[in-house]
Amino acid sequence: MAVALDEMRARLQLPTAKSASLWRGMYSDGQRLGLWVAYDKFTTPVSKEVIKKHGFVWLVEKKIWCGPLNKARAAIDALHDGWPDQHPVDKGFIILDKALHQPEPFWAMAVRPRLEQKRENGPWLFSFPYEPTTIDALKRSRHAQWNAAVGAWSIMGEKADVLAFLDDIAIPARYIAVHEFGEPFQLTPATGGWTPYLVGVDEDDVETERVKLEVDGAEIPMESSLTDEEKAKLKAMEAAKAKREEAIQRAFYEPMALLPVDESVIEDLAVRCSLMPHQNDGVRHFLTRTCALNGDDMGLGKTRQTVSAASHLPGGKVIVCPASLKDNWAREILMVLPDAEPFIFENALPDTQPEWLIVNYERLNALLAALDVNHDWKFVVAAFDEAHYLKEPSAQRTQASFDLAQRAERKWLLTATPMLNKPEETWTLLRLSGHPAGDIDLTEFSGHFAKSRNDRKGLGDRISEWMIRRLKDDVLTLEGKYRQEPLLSASDQQMTEYYEFMDDDTLIPLQKINLARQWLEQVKRGPILEMMNDLQPDAKAIIFCNFEATVEWFMGQLPKGSAVRLTGKESRKKRDAAVQTFQTDPSCRWFVANIKAAGVGLNLTAATYVFFVSRPWTPADQTQAEDRAYRIGQNRRVEIYIPTIPDTIDEQIKALLQSKQEITSDVLAGALEAGKRKKEEEGEQVA
Repeated sequence: MAVALDEMRARLQLPTAKSASLWRGMYSDGQRLGLWVAYDKFTTPVSKEVIKKHGFVWLVEKKIWCGPLNKARAAIDALHDGWPDQHPVDKGFIILDKALHQPEPFWAMAVRPRLEQKRENGPWLFSFPYEPTTIDALKRSRHAQWNAAVGAWSIMGEKADVLAFLDDIAIPARYIAVHEFGEPFQLTPATGGWTPYLVGVDEDDVETERVKLEVDGAEIPMESSLTDEEKAKLKAMEAAKAKREEAIQRAFYEPMALLPVDESVIEDLAVRCSLMPHQNDGVRHFLTRTCALNGDDMGLGKTRQTVSAASHLPGGKVIVCPASLKDNWAREILMVLPDAEPFIFENALPDTQPEWLIVNYERLNALLAALDVNHDWKFVVAAFDEAHYLKEPSAQRTQASFDLAQRAERKWLLTATPMLNKPEETWTLLRLSGHPAGDIDLTEFSGHFAKSRNDRKGLGDRISEWMIRRLKDDVLTLEGKYRQEPLLSASDQQMTEYYEFMDDDTLIPLQKINLARQWLEQVKRGPILEMMNDLQPDAKAIIFCNFEATVEWFMGQLPKGSAVRLTGKESRKKRDAAVQTFQTDPSCRWFVANIKAAGVGLNLTAATYVFFVSRPWTPADQTQAEDRAYRIGQNRRVEIYIPTIPDTIDEQIKALLQSKQEITSDVLAGALEAGKRKKEEEGEQVA
């Protein structure tokens, strides 16, 4: 009692006194005992081992010990035997008796266990932080069994029977996050959370009034001797703490509320938008959430999933992306909705709000200024592509993204690298999208999720409802070779440079073509490097270039030892060593090469991705280069990425290759047909 009052008076700048007792509080739910003792640098390192020996575990969420109620008196006696001054036995038993007379489901309120049914009429999966009393009760039940595959207890029975069983072991249904198959998660709101409170023992053994108020990590009682001004300060502190606890409860424990979406809507979008099965799930993920992240591997169609889901919602949509991807987004929108009119923002807005507005991060502030001056537009969806660009909370584009997000009902994020280096970087994305975990301050978030490996695993568990992530090997079982040709947008400055030499009449056509191809490689290499960084950590790729300067650039950007090169200047010994290293060394992920030097004769089946920074001049050269990875010995899917810069010679080269391919195909088809006729004629003559 005295210690708490001293702490309070220190906070309020009042005189203090001192006490040696370390008892703070005890709490019972009829099955378990919560034990709160003050920290003492001389006592605690040893006394905690005594507490553990009596079956107690540390409840991290509330900084108290939790153990079987039938071991409580033995634990109190053991602490008194070891440290009689710090743990007086008479006070210990008085506090215990008070806990027994006022039971409360403190453990369930604090940890919010989870009950989930994965399939219709299937068993219930019950998960919770390690706690021996609950585990003993589950072991004794003939209906419960540990399921190591999913890391939860499997309980058979109807929902009502399972909840009744849990209620019998002091886990009321109102404190359980329940997910019945086919239904959204539900959690009946409780009045705040549960927090340890100090239990006082006075001379007449009368418990003083409890007030949930935190002072330097300890909760204290209200003292009748305080002045009105002091009581007012305490009330204000209590209100602030209650508000903070509510935010923390939502952030760390409250499941996301899911929006209802008729399955027929998903089926209709799948047909209308030509979706693959895994893309159906991505569309469903977006439509059932106001805040969500799609973290699929590169190449699984995050753009298509976003456009398809957003197309179902009436109202304006705004897409925020890197400058190089603006045209690609416009093309994807038109592929899904041929009658759409996507508007790419440059400097000014149209008079009426377009259904699809595309803006790059660098122009976000200009867009916000235009919206503030002349338009009061709201958006049904704001989608942020390559959302890992926004990991720094103080960065200008991150702040601008937050401002734009305030105008949108739903915030959807896309990134193939959703797990950033630090939990606080994930916090920025959660906050941007409107997830409850972003409502608390960064210090509280980091303190909860960044201390240990288990904390980081807890972060993964918390965001699992918010994020959908599929790896390519998990959802694409088809083998083969697949080409993708994304559109990359050049910046205004880059386009100015392009037109300077293309409009220069002093240059002959061949010079212009050579300059254009060098320019194309310079524009494409940055976005291609970003694509490479989005790949799975163990994926390997070949990067084909035409110019040695581009090879040098990539080698300078990639981590030392992660890449080998081949330009034609290497000796045969070095060439063979580069191939061998790429094929056998897991740490060597990139083969950066000149098309002429590496486009034929090499076996590079360790690669499952091929990037072309420049197009070859003939379809045969392109096929030969692609087939360095796609050849005998390759038993996986190979993805080919050939970016295109629109409104440049790149489109003309692409068209030229297509026409050459058509001619080649026609000639081959004619040759095959002629050969077939010849065989038929020879067969008739023999007959």
